[in-house]
Amino acid sequence: MGLSLREELERYQNSGSIYQDTRTKKDGTRSWCIAFYYDDINGRKQRKVISAGNRDDLEEKRDKFLTDLYFEKRRMLEERAIELERQRKAAEQVVPYSSAVSMAPPAKQPCSVTVQEAYEKFLETYKSTVAYSTYKTECTTKNRICGYLGRKKVAELEYDDFQKMINAVSFEDGIPAPYSSVFTIMSKFKRVLRYCWQKKWLTHDELDCITANVKIPTAVKNSDRAEQTKIAKFRDFEQLGEILSLVEGNRFYYLTLRILLVTGLRPGEFFALKLENTDREHERIYIENAVTANEKKKDWEPNVKIGSPKNKGSKRYVPLPKELFRYFDELEELMKQSGRRKESYCYGNGNLAIVSNRGTLITASSFGQNLNTYIKSKTNKASITLGIPRHCYQELLDRVGAKDSDIERSVGHVLPGIGNKSYKTNEAYLTRLLPYILEMDQRIEAEYQKARKRK
Repeated sequence: MGLSLREELERYQNSGSIYQDTRTKKDGTRSWCIAFYYDDINGRKQRKVISAGNRDDLEEKRDKFLTDLYFEKRRMLEERAIELERQRKAAEQVVPYSSAVSMAPPAKQPCSVTVQEAYEKFLETYKSTVAYSTYKTECTTKNRICGYLGRKKVAELEYDDFQKMINAVSFEDGIPAPYSSVFTIMSKFKRVLRYCWQKKWLTHDELDCITANVKIPTAVKNSDRAEQTKIAKFRDFEQLGEILSLVEGNRFYYLTLRILLVTGLRPGEFFALKLENTDREHERIYIENAVTANEKKKDWEPNVKIGSPKNKGSKRYVPLPKELFRYFDELEELMKQSGRRKESYCYGNGNLAIVSNRGTLITASSFGQNLNTYIKSKTNKASITLGIPRHCYQELLDRVGAKDSDIERSVGHVLPGIGNKSYKTNEAYLTRLLPYILEMDQRIEAEYQKARKRK
């Protein structure tokens, strides 16, 4: 190693960024962090984050880490030198000098792995680390990426290949795609390329050359597509009243929409809701499950199962005024009258709030398609998806005066800068939201009654 310890430490003297952690510890304090890049034992560039309670201790901790690394590198170099010397002496004793050239190691062969093969290898290890539904989403992204670069060899990838692929997915029939979807594709492909680097199919320099400065087109960044999508997912009080009047003839459709509108649940969360998790006395319901895709091991297994919700924040309490539990009461009575409750016991679903007419789990896709078919039989001027009530819940509560942070907690969004313990134990939002939810439901009801009179 050519540099002395002092020279090695001076290389990092002005490197790294110092910031305060967003997470709050149990004692109410937040740690200070320093993030910096360094060359590891194998010469690869790595990123290190060191934290400390006191900002002044950061550089000292960084220097200690680099000092230990310096001496570890020296130790390995010395051991390597001793081993090379031993091999040289052994070769001189056994192998004639004339044959030494012929015994030189062969040149390294270029990697022949394609992007398609690399992605499939990556998914083999990725599958066991995430929910099955997340894995299926990743497979969809893989198909899109491999549609452009699947046959390209990893070793032959260039910056232009990556950028052209991003340019291609950024437009759908000439219209800028949503920024979030393009960003997701770019991030996931970078992750696969890092996997290729870990497999030594790419060097660190090659990885940097491919991914550095890849940008999302300006037209996508400046597009109002996200705002248009948000507007398309929203229905105001009058529109909701009209839709409810159209589906009142099918009480399962009607009650499902009413419950989703006053709870803000994801469809999968509602279809997996257990009756014992509805708490009328404390005016809340507890969300701990969702209907998710099932990785079928045998042909006779169902396509869906009751699994975990979207993320940790999704396990939560949702406020619901006592007056609005009437929707659950009517739904349970309907379940009994239609025979669904009796059928549900045959499949072990007797404790679910709602099941199909055969007693099995309901999937949001089939239920939503049937709902819209029913609406179209009445009119071509209205439509709704099962995800729309959740967007309406957030927007309409805001319009009647509820706090944004309370709404975010109710729908299971983790707030930035709030420690997990505080987030889980602070339940004041449950009480604060109750009058606003009641007011929102009353305004929906008023528009529903007006729509009925217009018929």
